[in-house]
Amino acid sequence: MDLNLNTKRLEFRRDGLKIDHIINVSTADAALRLAAIMKGDMPAMTVDAIGSLKAINTGFHYMGA
Repeated sequence: MDLNLNTKRLEFRRDGLKIDHIINVSTADAALRLAAIMKGDMPAMTVDAIGSLKAINTGFHYMGA
C-alpha cells in the first residue's frame, strides 16, 4: 500500500511495482480509504521514506491501537 501526494509516483508504484492499493492523499480522505481497505484493522506501523515531518506526524493518525 502506498499513500502519496505525487500522482506520477503513485502511478509508477501501481503499474511498475504492482502495489495493490494506492491512495493520493491530496484528493482522497486517506484515513477513510485506508480504514476501508484494511476493513477497520489499522496498521501497527507506518513508514515515511522521504523524511517529511508532516508525513511522519500524519502517519501516527493512520495507526491502530
